[in-house]
Amino acid sequence: MTGRSRIAAPTSTAEEDTFMEVRQVIMGLANHWDQKHDTFVIMNENARWCIIVRIVEVLSLPLKAPASSISSISQKPVPVLSLLYKVVHIPNSVSIPQHLSKYFDAPVVSISTTPLERKFLLKLFAMNKKRLASNYKPRRKKGEADHQLTFVIPVGPLNMRDVGKLNNYPGCELCGKNMKSRCSQCLSVSYCGKECQREDWPTHKALCRSLKGGTWSTLTFSHGETSPTNNMYRAVINRYDSPQDAILETPEDLDAVPPNTHEDKAFLVKFQISITQFGEDSSMLLYDRQKSIQVYWLKAQDRAVFEEGERALTRNRIKMYRWARRVGDYQLAVCFDRPPETDPQW
Repeated sequence: MTGRSRIAAPTSTAEEDTFMEVRQVIMGLANHWDQKHDTFVIMNENARWCIIVRIVEVLSLPLKAPASSISSISQKPVPVLSLLYKVVHIPNSVSIPQHLSKYFDAPVVSISTTPLERKFLLKLFAMNKKRLASNYKPRRKKGEADHQLTFVIPVGPLNMRDVGKLNNYPGCELCGKNMKSRCSQCLSVSYCGKECQREDWPTHKALCRSLKGGTWSTLTFSHGETSPTNNMYRAVINRYDSPQDAILETPEDLDAVPPNTHEDKAFLVKFQISITQFGEDSSMLLYDRQKSIQVYWLKAQDRAVFEEGERALTRNRIKMYRWARRVGDYQLAVCFDRPPETDPQW
């Protein structure tokens, strides 16, 4: 490299602050563009992989928000940063500056991030590139033929449903490319190849070891006329949601098969036991973080597995989180004996 300036290290490396730090990274890209910088290395000092990014151009997106929408307080065009990016793996036999020098012919800006923040950015890049028009083909520099085109826009606060959508694991767990293999130990994550799988192991091993050897039980949740909410309207919100975030479900919605947004991948489910129904009438509300599935599980209809779930609930608790997979229209396979190491932010 011919030289580089540096954006300050993350103000927090805590996992729960990842989204806030990613917002800071995107703001850093925009601020440096204003200072006539367009090329960046997103990394941390000891990592052997990084993301190289070049801002191709900045466009504007007209904002057309309903008058009743909270976002209507700003009707100015939204800046859109068009980017080319590439994930670079650095061999142990060479220094990081030496390896990266072959990619740049001008000074670059180094952005310090945690591995989780880079993974989050790659998920965002992978999701956004699917929304580009097929005829949008900005000019590339020499050596950028294999760089991927995407965009980012200013990121405002998100509720937990929106954050959950970014945890759908589109593509390879590390770089977002098409999946070719799955972790054979836990079957919960997929990769484009052995290189990304090896690089992700320090992050993935805690989850992998917690699920390895676990027992998966199949539960059947209620639906249609058997649902306790039959002929009722329902909305589920939590302390992170605003009233505008609540999705009102009609009785017709509740009769439909819940969408399978996770396909055959493992995902976290929140189990919340009713505090007004006991004994044979006991039930639990089950839902994922983005609330793509919200169902009731009744003891009277699935006694043996329900009692297994009751035993998994820690004493004096009314909720728990467990890994699950969709195995049927109205069935989930759940690993009750392998709880996550910590309760996720929900």
